[in-house]
Amino acid sequence: MKNLAGVAIMSVLVSGSTLAGGDPEFVPFPEGYKDGFSNYATVNRMNGKQLARLYANDKAVAGVRAGGETAEGAVVVMEIYKIRKDAEGNPVKDAAGLFVPEGLAAIAVMQKSGSWPEGFPAGHRAGDWGFALYTPNGEPKPNELECAGCHIPKKDQDYLFTWSQLKAYVQSR
Repeated sequence: MKNLAGVAIMSVLVSGSTLAGGDPEFVPFPEGYKDGFSNYATVNRMNGKQLARLYANDKAVAGVRAGGETAEGAVVVMEIYKIRKDAEGNPVKDAAGLFVPEGLAAIAVMQKSGSWPEGFPAGHRAGDWGFALYTPNGEPKPNELECAGCHIPKKDQDYLFTWSQLKAYVQSR
């Protein structure tokens, strides 16, 4: 009976943390982002296992254009793709050195707000950025990664791993 109780407690703890890296109740899926946002970069993810296509809304672009950080209400979307591998299991790259995508695996969303609701834990944010992970269909996706923890060291880059790409995109327009 003790083991059964322990399993039940662990199940609750684990299931409660499956969205630990994202808060879809606070960071909604941005319907129509492909039509309304700027595709500012396509990069190989640092994990060496995925390709990412990044999109920024007008508020993100406008803040950078004004010479500062992204503005209040900025939204950045990262489409995360599975990649093609060769017979030895190595990533296949195109002529530009980018991984060849095999299919959309997930969509990560970052949203910037200086006035998050009281119920949104500060530990789930990096600066004013909140996070959520979605399936390719826009449904919340379980995520065991701590998004905020990885972005916090990027404070000097407005918490974005692709800050230099976003700035270069804005400067080129």
